[in-house]
Amino acid sequence: MTGKKTGGIAKLPFGLRMKAWWNGFDTKDLARVLAERRTEHGVDEPSPSPAEPDIPERRTDLPWDERRMEIAELVWGEGYCGPGGPENVIGMSKLLSLSPEMSMVVIGAELGGPARTLAQNFGVWISGYEGDPERARVGMALSEKKGMAKKAPIFHYDYAAARPFERRFDRALSKEALFYVPDPAAILKRVEESLKDDGLLLITNYVVADEKAALDREVRQWTHREPARVHMKTPREMTDILGRCGFGVRVNEDITDHYQALVRHTWARAGEFVQALLDRGPEGRPLIDLLLREAELWTERGRLFDSGKLRVWRILAHKKELGTLMSDW
Repeated sequence: MTGKKTGGIAKLPFGLRMKAWWNGFDTKDLARVLAERRTEHGVDEPSPSPAEPDIPERRTDLPWDERRMEIAELVWGEGYCGPGGPENVIGMSKLLSLSPEMSMVVIGAELGGPARTLAQNFGVWISGYEGDPERARVGMALSEKKGMAKKAPIFHYDYAAARPFERRFDRALSKEALFYVPDPAAILKRVEESLKDDGLLLITNYVVADEKAALDREVRQWTHREPARVHMKTPREMTDILGRCGFGVRVNEDITDHYQALVRHTWARAGEFVQALLDRGPEGRPLIDLLLREAELWTERGRLFDSGKLRVWRILAHKKELGTLMSDW
């Protein structure tokens, strides 16, 4: 069977073309898909003009407003803004040996999905802190809606101010958040100060593979294209910061392959996401364009993951005792 063609592109169903693009099309193909979607789905917004390759533009069209949060939950699940739903969060947090007697601080709580998952499954008392005020507001509303305003509250936290936390905690978690922080050492020192003497900290974070990757042209272009400003470190820089802040490192590993598998598994359902929006009629059609922009964002990240230049790192650290710290001097 041969399909009709427009501008050299086979008129396959939209969901199939989006899946094909996700599995290997480049951004030029995406631009053509975006152009076609206006006539196919009645979305009148014009496609953005491509930026000059050496002068990338920040994605100002992806603020964390209600529409983007709606798309995030459609793709990743209720309360989540990225890969690794409840099953993954529960699995990775087993390193922390959580229990109902413990309290925990979460840095980068987003919409509160991970915080509520941990509170529900381990009974731990959580205080979630999120750098984006809109996500913090919606995250707290979701905790209130689920009757978890006391068990897993979500607060806005200004990363630049790095104020002290109001209480002491047994455990700490930061899930893909520290690369948005201008001075991660300041935040991590606040975490260290708030942890009890036997406290543990689990971090997953985007890092550049090494100093060479930090200077790479594609990596620098990606940093300019991200919707929010990023502040990249190498794995070595992260462990050095933790050491200066009073932590010892127990686990220090690259989990990029696992993370990328989660991303690919989720976006393989792209056709389902599109259909869900189409089923909503006129209300859902304008969101298709936003869904595609979100998919393009994850594809750009994915290409750097596959190249080895951008990595996802997991670190389990423990708070050092005072005597150990003094012996390090």
